[in-house]
Amino acid sequence: MMQRYKEAKKSFDQSIKINKKFADAYNNLGVVLYEEKKYGPAVKEYRRAIAIDETSASFFSNLGAALFAKKEFDPAVLAYQKAVELDPDVFERTSRGGVQAQLPSPDDRAHYDYTVARLYAKMGFSDRSLEYLRKAMEEGYKDFKNVYKDTEFAELRKDKRFTELVSAKVPALPE
Repeated sequence: MMQRYKEAKKSFDQSIKINKKFADAYNNLGVVLYEEKKYGPAVKEYRRAIAIDETSASFFSNLGAALFAKKEFDPAVLAYQKAVELDPDVFERTSRGGVQAQLPSPDDRAHYDYTVARLYAKMGFSDRSLEYLRKAMEEGYKDFKNVYKDTEFAELRKDKRFTELVSAKVPALPE
């Protein structure tokens, strides 16, 4: 949090040397690498953490964020899906152990929100799906018309709130 990545990295490396089964140390090392925009090495550390502890939603969420930053969208969605299965509120909170996807452009941010909306729709979380769809619309997601053909939204399309949202024609944010 204090952006002392060099010191943090050293501490996490020491923790791993002491206890090779300390999943949080691998995850936190991944966070440092992610913050340094070293997404490939971050993915490697998140996967090490997950290999030790497959029950942490934040580990999967972090993996998804790093994969998304690498524009590996399909594997990112799978990681996010696992995170939501473990904890449906994983995207609603921030923690010292987790990271939000670092998205370099408004288009990437909009794509991220649309992807999360699809994930929530697929899992039956209509309220959250609608919330992320609204964000994607506001951010001007270019392929928003896919909401009418993506199978994940089939049930949501029957919801009156969906119709209200897509007919609202929310203006895109200025670039």
